[in-house]
Amino acid sequence: MNRQSHAGLTYRWIVLSICCLSFSCPTSIAQTVEGGWQGVLGGNLPLVFHLAAGGAGTVDSPSQNAFGMPMKYTLSASHINASIPSVGATYAGTVNGNQMTGTFTQRGQDFPLALSKASASQGSADSKNFQGTWTGTLGGNLPLVFHIAAGGVGTADSSSQNATNMPLKYTNTDTQITISIPSVGATYAGTLSGSQMSGTFSQHGQNIPLTLTKQ
Repeated sequence: MNRQSHAGLTYRWIVLSICCLSFSCPTSIAQTVEGGWQGVLGGNLPLVFHLAAGGAGTVDSPSQNAFGMPMKYTLSASHINASIPSVGATYAGTVNGNQMTGTFTQRGQDFPLALSKASASQGSADSKNFQGTWTGTLGGNLPLVFHIAAGGVGTADSSSQNATNMPLKYTNTDTQITISIPSVGATYAGTLSGSQMSGTFSQHGQNIPLTLTKQ
């Protein structure tokens, strides 16, 4: 089991079972939270919440190669409260449009966690901005190519390692993307600016800057 530490806090595999104190939310708020939400915990642990109708959903922790884990949630007005029994953690947040801000608490330590709502559908304009072929060089000597398709999927190539067509998954907001490559236990979290993406490639606990250019 891989572990990552931040300020003495050990992050274990995230298995979320979100429970609220009460349920009394108008339909408009419920419609607002449905969809994908992504953020980074402690500066190096990407998390993605997939909130569905009826208080159910799944969660991904890409850097820990954990996907599709069941979750439950309820709302009180614009507030969401989450408990994570398997890791002794909680999350309390406030929904404001496409942003969710709150506090992730584990073993008596509090960490801010902001989540941004991802594309509502594969055909949305912000998703199309990421679609295409992106090239970059990792660590100064390892060329990488990301082929990003619609629907949150794509492939990655590392030609110098004779590795091609490695499946990838991604979620995105208007300007941010989180990519996971499960077969090699790697993730990429980047920010879009025109025809470039700048961000961090993470694998085996190491974080390496990576800039990609759209072809």
